[in-house]
Amino acid sequence: MMGLLVGVVFTLTFIGLVLQKNSLESELDKRVGLMRANLHERGAAFSRLIEGEVENDVAALNFSHIREVLINHTLELDYTILTNIEGVAFIHSGHPELEQEKLQDEASRYALDQTALTHREYPEHNAIEFILPIHFGAKPWGVLRLGFSTEALKQEIARSQAEIEATRRRFIMLAGGIAGFFIILGSGIVLLISNALSRPLIRLTQSVRALARGNFDDVTHLMGTGTFRSTERSSPADEIDILAGSFVEMAGEIQRSREQLEEYNRTLEEKVKVRTEELVEAYRKQKELEASILQESLRLARDIQMGMMSTAFPRFSRKSPVDLYAMIDPAKEVGGDFYDFFYLNEHTLLIAIGDVSGKGMPAALFMVMVKTMIRAVAAGYDSPREILRAVNPELCRDNDMGMFVTLFLATLNVETGRLAYSYGGHNRPVLLQNNGRAEMVEGETGMALGILDDIEFTQQELTLNPGDGVMLYTDGVTEAMNIDDRLFSDRRLLELLQDKTGRNADELVEEVITAVRAHVGEAEQSDDITIMAVRRAFSDVDEGKSGA
Repeated sequence: MMGLLVGVVFTLTFIGLVLQKNSLESELDKRVGLMRANLHERGAAFSRLIEGEVENDVAALNFSHIREVLINHTLELDYTILTNIEGVAFIHSGHPELEQEKLQDEASRYALDQTALTHREYPEHNAIEFILPIHFGAKPWGVLRLGFSTEALKQEIARSQAEIEATRRRFIMLAGGIAGFFIILGSGIVLLISNALSRPLIRLTQSVRALARGNFDDVTHLMGTGTFRSTERSSPADEIDILAGSFVEMAGEIQRSREQLEEYNRTLEEKVKVRTEELVEAYRKQKELEASILQESLRLARDIQMGMMSTAFPRFSRKSPVDLYAMIDPAKEVGGDFYDFFYLNEHTLLIAIGDVSGKGMPAALFMVMVKTMIRAVAAGYDSPREILRAVNPELCRDNDMGMFVTLFLATLNVETGRLAYSYGGHNRPVLLQNNGRAEMVEGETGMALGILDDIEFTQQELTLNPGDGVMLYTDGVTEAMNIDDRLFSDRRLLELLQDKTGRNADELVEEVITAVRAHVGEAEQSDDITIMAVRRAFSDVDEGKSGA
């Protein structure tokens, strides 16, 4: 009987230890899982928040701004790596000496293979890395790798494990003391109370099973209300009551420990949520401020760009043998369309119109380079074909971003009406005859400039009779789309320009732009619109009438 009592006490103590250990370890696993999930969520949220801004800065080659944004907006980043599709590092906060070097380690190759936001853990570096593919337009440009330190997570795990070990030791001491007490007490009276112990032991066994299932309320119910007899009495039933009371107390301690862990987890989750919301709000306000500054900068850039376009248009009223007018309507604050005209000599007028690939600041900067290069090269050549052939290799040189431009370039002898022209992959102009007929100008449109440096260009000629003219335009006119996805088209343009004899150049341009806007209606403008009209005078008499 004594052996049975000792066995029961040690069994209960061991079960209590196992249950407490399992409960505490389960709560620790939940806490670690929650912290890891929160780290993943914050990293993913931060990656999505900066995605658009990083792509815009990459398009503008503004890597210093990317570095500043990543430093200022989070204190948890361990490192930042920005590489292009070739693996060349433009930003490497962990090893600045590797910037402008091609990264060929396994982690870099893995990052370049990703096509969507993903993450990867590196336990040996105490870090988790979020990999964000960066696009330039519709094409992949590279990846942004954001490394978050997991040191805080490991420290929290170690602290929690220490708490669990301390609680377990206290429980062992308490259980050991209780077990020793009852073993000593029971050794003297075990033969006298064996019958009285049977019923309480059964209840105690049932309570142990309830505790093993985690049913703390059932433990209290099975063991009674918690009011036990005084230890001054020496009957076997009194001793079992003391044992039952101690067991209930032990179950209560386990339940309180579990509730404390659950409350701590809830508090931690709320703190993480509040802090995340604060970071998101602060970043949103910063982004709004930067967007406002960027908008103002783009407005100033547009004013500068428009100021570079020639506006001293020749007019019949000024005794000019030609009437010329042009306008640009960018789809964004700045764009890549342009026009130009200037006299090569007393009788030869050069006219040009172009459309740079893409939109925004990169297209505008490339446009300025093309326009400047045409003016610089034109002084040494006397034909459009030779000018295009000289400009194209210069545009191909160091063109890492793959920019290109379509061009139509022509020279007009204002006395004879001879128009020599060459295409660089551009839309065909419309020939406006003095009899009111409008038709497309013939010739091979060729290839855009800036793609291949060894292409050849053709040159064609026609004669503008008195009263004839040409209208040059970019594809923003014919490809203007309404809300039903219908294009303005070449056909509509030709129909619009029929029977326009006697119209001045500015009237022709305004009529076309008005028709395009009416066609587009409420749809968003998808491309820059540029139009230039040139008309040769009918005669001195007609010229005077036109200028009246």
